[in-house]
Amino acid sequence: NVDRTLKVEIDAPPGGKAEVDLLLPDRRISGRVVGVDGRPARAGVYYFLEGDTGGEIGAAAANSRGEFEHRGLDEGRYVVWAETGETEASDQVTVDLSGGTSHREIELRLKSKRRLTGLVVAGGGPVAGARLELVSLVGPFHSEVHSAVSGPDGRFEVSVAAGQFPLVVTAEAGGWPLVVARAESAESELTVVIPGEAGELVVRDLAPVLPGAQGDPYSGLLLVRDGLPIALWQHAALGALRLAATPDGALEGRLRLAPGPVVVCGGTVPELSAVLAGADSTARCSQGTVPAFGHLVLEIR
Repeated sequence: NVDRTLKVEIDAPPGGKAEVDLLLPDRRISGRVVGVDGRPARAGVYYFLEGDTGGEIGAAAANSRGEFEHRGLDEGRYVVWAETGETEASDQVTVDLSGGTSHREIELRLKSKRRLTGLVVAGGGPVAGARLELVSLVGPFHSEVHSAVSGPDGRFEVSVAAGQFPLVVTAEAGGWPLVVARAESAESELTVVIPGEAGELVVRDLAPVLPGAQGDPYSGLLLVRDGLPIALWQHAALGALRLAATPDGALEGRLRLAPGPVVVCGGTVPELSAVLAGADSTARCSQGTVPAFGHLVLEIR
């Protein structure tokens, strides 16, 4: 399968014919997937362009012989891996298709996923029913997302491929503020502490870029807390911020958050990707401190 969408305008008289030649990049990645038992395995094979932190994930499927192929790729370095769902995943492999290299053959070996366990506590006791979102910091942000809900004893567990660590972990429960933590590996249990104090964050993007047609650039909002990205929200109502358009054409979101410093940036996905990567960016950012039992309004111009 070629992961490409092209818009073609054809000007032909009624009843006439028009021939269109579509020239796609000829770079490709192919190979096979090998299971834990050493035999060819069916799996989903995924890739993204290295450095394109906010980009999309491409996908293909390995057949019964474990064979797969990604075609029509642009020049660059790609990160490729395979998964079979909740139980197995391969390590991520970097494939360089820059310069004169147009084709690479690779082998992806599946391994059992790691089981990350943890505990959500607040007020000195466990929190039941807390909703957790675990996002990999390795690939494009929010492309690898895992969800879990804490049980009656406050405990949770989720299966994660070893190559997806570190993870940003956010947790929220009814009446409690959203809190963020970081999981480096599955080797030790993660304890997520929800503080008793909370404040309200109000974010207004006063100059959002809204898409006029499919494929047009659009605005997103990136919320960073304690140096960790909490979410990358796009112009639609996504995520905990629940972005909504205001009568004056701005985008606004509200969020109950544990007290502390925050940074919010507005811009297109490539601009926000540069912020995540620590590179120079033209994204518009604003920062402040969420007060306990108060509210912070950040306007992005």
